[in-house]
Amino acid sequence: MGRDSADCARYDPRSLLTYNKLGDDRLFSLFGKVIKYVLSFDSLKKVQVVSTVDLVVESMGLGKDFYGDLRALIYNDLRRLGVITIGKGCDWHRDVAASPTPLGEYIKRCLDGVKEKLLGALPIALCYVKKWEIREDEAGFCATISRGELGEYTELVKRAVDIFIKEVPPTCITYGSHIAKAIALLTSSST
Repeated sequence: MGRDSADCARYDPRSLLTYNKLGDDRLFSLFGKVIKYVLSFDSLKKVQVVSTVDLVVESMGLGKDFYGDLRALIYNDLRRLGVITIGKGCDWHRDVAASPTPLGEYIKRCLDGVKEKLLGALPIALCYVKKWEIREDEAGFCATISRGELGEYTELVKRAVDIFIKEVPPTCITYGSHIAKAIALLTSSST
């Protein structure tokens, strides 16, 4: 089994590992800052994403909260969220440049004028309210929550949807979004 096969075996497209490590609302600001910088680049080479993650983590004082490779967690979580893609569901060690997904391209219109917390909640909320044309072997988190399968991420999705409902400008709501689904999630006591 070569390195590529091992990387593919380790990559879990459905688990949002930064949330599993951080576990609080700083996640939205962290993702928002990283998304703002990453989607502003003309090219998404891994080195650019890594340096952006380093700058954001340092500016937020989060380095002490993580053990292990934070760069890989955030890079891969941007893929799991359906924001960027490398074209297959393998681990971040691939030297392939990433590109924005259709969801990532849509989020670009929201980079200016929205708070970082909303920008970080946006991919989660937009995945919940709309089915995107993304690779499930890479963006499994997005695909899974779009089907309403929230599992251990129910509270995270609820918080993201709550931020979305309260703060999103109309230009950041994509055509075909099921806003009623989002409102039902927030008003349901059984979820």
